[in-house]
Amino acid sequence: MPKRAPTPETGDDEPIYFSVVNPWPQNANMEVYGDLRLCVQWLVEALGDPNLLMAVFHKPSSPRLIIIEVNRKYGTKEYKESAEYRRILGKHSWVGPQGILENPPVGISGVNYSSIFYSCYNTGRKVEKNGWKRKWVEDDMFGTPSQRREIFKHPYPLTSFVDAPTQDQTSLQYCLNLPASEFDKNERVVKQIIATAPVGSSTWTALRGSQPPKKSQLAESDVNQIDDADVPDETTNLWAQAKDKPPIPIMSDLPMMSSAGGDGIWFVYGS
Repeated sequence: MPKRAPTPETGDDEPIYFSVVNPWPQNANMEVYGDLRLCVQWLVEALGDPNLLMAVFHKPSSPRLIIIEVNRKYGTKEYKESAEYRRILGKHSWVGPQGILENPPVGISGVNYSSIFYSCYNTGRKVEKNGWKRKWVEDDMFGTPSQRREIFKHPYPLTSFVDAPTQDQTSLQYCLNLPASEFDKNERVVKQIIATAPVGSSTWTALRGSQPPKKSQLAESDVNQIDDADVPDETTNLWAQAKDKPPIPIMSDLPMMSSAGGDGIWFVYGS
């Protein structure tokens, strides 16, 4: 049997790939043209140039995650230093002072947002090889600038720092951590919380603003079992309340996100 030819190296003109968690619009189905068109319009508005967005990849088993293909020009030093450059990495809040929506629909709140990270994939071949379906971006999906500005604020709000989703060690890694170089030092302060808080854990302690108790200080019942009151129900929208501090959103505060994404990915968000 002849030996398979080696995979060619990534070319200098290879596009850049980004992973988009919880893309706008809410619960978008990329097989539905209307949803795909609205998603493309959002991405185009975020990028600032329709010519940069080349394709959108989706996968039925990962309905809250898409991968986008962006022209290599976007990552060049010359473009990043130009007035046309817009940062798409980070958190895209849907509502609020930094919210992207001009007139948010009823039911959309401050816990609704999209986030964009560099993808682990560096070629379109690798994306498709792993089961992602490519949707080429066409000109008629863009809409006019005036149509997009009826939906999105102009100028487009600056994104903010957000941690990459936490994933099971056995799962595929789709989102790379945001590069520090893209964010000011003051923008990189993010609180993070896991979905459950067993008694005596560091999260349990953080929510109560005290030092972790020693095992000898815990009651036997606390050591051997977890109090139901200390375990957030992942099927409902809950808020973790730190002592004398504003509430911290837990993963289940995102109604459009499943607790477990496709391919066994667990999403855990900071705020």
